[in-house]
Amino acid sequence: MTAYRWILMTSILCSISQSTSDFALHLKKGVKSGVYASHACFLGGFGINFDGTKQLPRSYFADDAKPADLFGKYVRAGLSLFLGDINEAKFRKNRSTARKFPADIVLPDFDIGGQLRTMRDVVDDVILCPVDSVLALSKNVFWRLSSACAGWPEAKGDNFSEHLDKAIRVVKISPKKSKFPIVRIGKLELIDRFEIQDYLFLNGLLQDYAEDQSRDKPLSISVFGQPGSGKSFGVRELVKAMSGGRSLYSDRPITFNLSQLRSVPDLIAAFHQIRDACLRGPIPLIFFDEFDSLFEGEPFGWLKYFLAPMEDGEFSEARSTFHFGRAVFVFAGGVNHTFSEFNERARNPQFCTAKGPDFISRLRGVLNIRSINRPEDDSVPDGIYLQRRAYILWQALKQKTGLSQDAATDQVINAFIRVGRFKHGIRSLKAIIEMSRVGYGKRLSVGQLPPHDQLEMHVDAREFLAFASAT
Repeated sequence: MTAYRWILMTSILCSISQSTSDFALHLKKGVKSGVYASHACFLGGFGINFDGTKQLPRSYFADDAKPADLFGKYVRAGLSLFLGDINEAKFRKNRSTARKFPADIVLPDFDIGGQLRTMRDVVDDVILCPVDSVLALSKNVFWRLSSACAGWPEAKGDNFSEHLDKAIRVVKISPKKSKFPIVRIGKLELIDRFEIQDYLFLNGLLQDYAEDQSRDKPLSISVFGQPGSGKSFGVRELVKAMSGGRSLYSDRPITFNLSQLRSVPDLIAAFHQIRDACLRGPIPLIFFDEFDSLFEGEPFGWLKYFLAPMEDGEFSEARSTFHFGRAVFVFAGGVNHTFSEFNERARNPQFCTAKGPDFISRLRGVLNIRSINRPEDDSVPDGIYLQRRAYILWQALKQKTGLSQDAATDQVINAFIRVGRFKHGIRSLKAIIEMSRVGYGKRLSVGQLPPHDQLEMHVDAREFLAFASAT
């Protein structure tokens, strides 16, 4: 989705920056070239249109087209005047212009339908929202760019052995040679489009919060995932990459594990530490691990103590009220591994008594870290979790052996990919690699794996070794 947005916006800006005269004409040209470029990106990523054809759908420009599944009447009117072919030379010219685009250019306001609109309004309301509507109507909710680039089966019910073969190939010859798409945010590497969308949304949320000085209350977000999945690491890398050396946020996050606090005074003491960090600046990043744990024998017993800090930015002690200031509260789940699991508890009377719905209403963002284990409810295709497992395994092997391909024998890769479940998620997979006795620059073989009893801490050792012995 972000690729389409930037392709379209870049094309528009390239066109209107070529001349200060006849703004409307260059706007139309930019929209046209952006549509063609976005369509080329679509074909490169997914191969076909929604209707099964490989040509630019002329229905985009029909007078009776519906706004929900097209680009909007103003954009269509401009596009209908410029339906000629866009050749490669013109695209090269656009790219060259983009490099020279002046950062301080002033974009004029202009009239649409009797209303004075800014360029940003038009791009957001007229162009991007209808495009979002089109893509949202796709029947395949599980699509991944990796399916088109690396040839992964996509729909539920596909041949499981084909998924396995693709995952093993990624580990053997490296994701790059497998044409595996990767998004990097700092040291964080993402391959799942839903995770990427979540991270990009949080990036915008944190950026807006940092720039809006009028917001003097904490921003609250939640992160869910299995232990060892990298919940805090992902958020830290996102903030670091977003800040870009501008010190928008503190580079020293503060973490409190609520399962280790014994009383409300312990939490109040933590609040005072947070307040001190807020006063020092820059904006502190505060992690509350296992916020959904028991307190005083009550499920979700801590939630009610965060309602006032989240809503009003205040906490009380001994009849005195203290104001936090600007901060980001990151609530990392321990009992619940997904937000859906946490949110579904709203029907539970205990959850309602613990002020769970009130807590959820105060959150402004959610991040779900995907598992490398097969979902128990079969809610997503097998290829999705295997893609993630294959990439994490390749990373761990590369770090251990220094080899970017052929870092392990076929038997070892087969065991890691086929085993049913890692007991502690990503942490277990990495632990087995770290426990293996393989030298740097050497391939990991079956004989270098940990013994049966050691493997049992992280996997079903009998199943794992059986796969390792298969040929």
